[in-house]
Order: sequence, then structure tokens, then C-alpha cells
Amino acid sequence: MNAVGHFLQEMSMLFLMASTGYVCRKRNILGKHTTEVCTQLLLYITLPALIIYSLNISFHMDLLTEFSRLISMSAYIPFISSLLAAWLRKRSGLPDTRKALMKA
Repeated sequence: MNAVGHFLQEMSMLFLMASTGYVCRKRNILGKHTTEVCTQLLLYITLPALIIYSLNISFHMDLLTEFSRLISMSAYIPFISSLLAAWLRKRSGLPDTRKALMKA
């Protein structure tokens, strides 16, 4: 199965679970305190288990290469955006009081 198909399958399962919970709550099958219990279950048990499970991947150099590209892009894009914004602010022809607003 390709990545898009896998993503859609996972998202449809999440949507189905959320819809089931919504319907059960609206029909008073689940009590008012169930929300707190489900939230704690999700935050303290399910989410950490999912994080640990997602880390169960084999290491290879392609993974390291992709990770380094991701890190460099996440630093490069904000840097270029800041430079472009400063350049556009200078070229805008706005009065200094308005330029200060654009800087913030």
C-alpha cells in the first residue's frame, strides 16, 4: 500500500472512532465523566505507546540524509523569509511609523 493510501486508512479509522464517541456521548451511552477518563487514557497511555511504536524503525543512511535535509530546510525557510520581509519593508515606501508596525 502506498503512503497516501496508508494515511487515508489511518485517518478514516480515527474519524470513525471520534464519530462513535460523539454519537455515544450524544445518546448518553457514555457519562459526563467519561470525557475526563478518555482524555487521561489517551494522554498517559495511548499517546506514549504510539510514540514508542513509531520509533521502531530500522536505521539506514537514507533516513539520516532525509533528516538532515528536513533540519536544514526548517532553518533555511524562516531565515529566507525574514530576509525577504526586511527587504520588502524597506522597499515598501511606507512612512517610518508604519514600517515599525510591519516589523513587529
